Amino acid sequence: MGITNVLDLLLHYPRRYADRSHPTAIADLVEGVEAMVVARVHSLVARAARGRRSVVELIAIDATGRLVIIFFNQPYRRDQLHEGDEVTVFGRVERYRGRVQMTNPIVDLVGDQT
Repeated sequence: MGITNVLDLLLHYPRRYADRSHPTAIADLVEGVEAMVVARVHSLVARAARGRRSVVELIAIDATGRLVIIFFNQPYRRDQLHEGDEVTVFGRVERYRGRVQMTNPIVDLVGDQT
């Protein structure tokens, strides 16, 4: 990265900045844009995909709508998240088969001190 002294380190700026300070309502999500949503886990389904891969599909809801969250190859999410949990989700919004969704987003439980 070419950092050889403290001044180089101070002048090395991040490539991008992700603002996770402003939650967005599910109804206001824009396709192709990264956003943070605070929602409640409505349902959670784990299933096997081709080969030895796993898929966990979570439906999150807030007062304005529902968001499908897909986790590929993260079977531990089935044990980490439960119906009724309040979560913050950060990721890129996509539309797949008419549904608003996020794939492999960053998820934190509300009140988890993270």
